[in-house]
Amino acid sequence: LKQAREARPDYRMRSLSMERRGKLLEAYREADRRLLLLDYDGTLVGFRARAESAVPDARLLELLKELREQPGNTVVVISG
Repeated sequence: LKQAREARPDYRMRSLSMERRGKLLEAYREADRRLLLLDYDGTLVGFRARAESAVPDARLLELLKELREQPGNTVVVISG
């Protein structure tokens, strides 16, 4: 088990450096059109033993709505 755990990819969230974050925000603001591909299971909503219990909370739904309503944004949630 220890070997399997050490061999698997590290999926923990990594933070962007301030420099990269700034470049990303600048590119976002300057773009006329944006495609946002967002992973659902394990990213937007934590992993669940039963898929039907992986339900988005009200705050997530509001954030997705705000992103969708910004001119030029296309938001796609990917699952599976």
